[in-house]
Amino acid sequence: MYSYEGTSVSSGMAHGKILYFCARRENFANELTTDVEKELLTLQKGIRLVNEELADTAARYREENREQEAILTEARQLLLSDIIASAECEKMISERHYSARRTVLEAETRFRLEFEDMKDDFMRERAYDIQYVMEMLLDILGGNKRKFPELTEPVILVADELIPEETLFFEKNNILGIMIYHSNYNSHGAILARLWSIPAVVGIAPSIEWNDKEAVLDAVHGTLYLEPEPEQIAMVHKFHSEASEDDSETLP
Repeated sequence: MYSYEGTSVSSGMAHGKILYFCARRENFANELTTDVEKELLTLQKGIRLVNEELADTAARYREENREQEAILTEARQLLLSDIIASAECEKMISERHYSARRTVLEAETRFRLEFEDMKDDFMRERAYDIQYVMEMLLDILGGNKRKFPELTEPVILVADELIPEETLFFEKNNILGIMIYHSNYNSHGAILARLWSIPAVVGIAPSIEWNDKEAVLDAVHGTLYLEPEPEQIAMVHKFHSEASEDDSETLP
């Protein structure tokens, strides 16, 4: 039995097999380059193509008299430029020898999580705009190869990250619990878990080797038990039994 400590963002307990989910990033999260100039040109070309696509989209919106959508699209263009500059993306490539895809991934993760954790509702909503434009850039750079599993049984969903679009591919009845590494209380995955009333823990770095292994997710204390002992499994059964008793006592 192995235990890992994180932070609970939706209370509860779950016991089942782990599904390690990574829709698009497993092939380049640690990607380095030996050709810095090529990666810099690749990044610059990708940014140009995203800006062209956004400009075309804004123009179409205006032709259809959809001014608000046009303004939002143009704001996303500015946001993309700000993120690339603030994250010093070219510096990551030239000094750390990151690939263009890894650089974009690092920048997207950093800024999206910062905005998701902001108290101001307007600023927090900008996290989705950050995600939107950076996903467009990853698409162009060839880094968005999405594969979604077909679930045959309920699982504990484990991921490095979970973006809003990815949650659409999962049904509540197939998710026993959620554990996300790069996340926080205000992230989409955490909000979804509370909406679905399922346990969720953040801040634990997962491994692809955990896939299909038995686990207990204790989102009361923020702990994941991998290959749990009978006592941890019994703890989950006791928790759900007591919860059922409490629910029956509140019925008229």
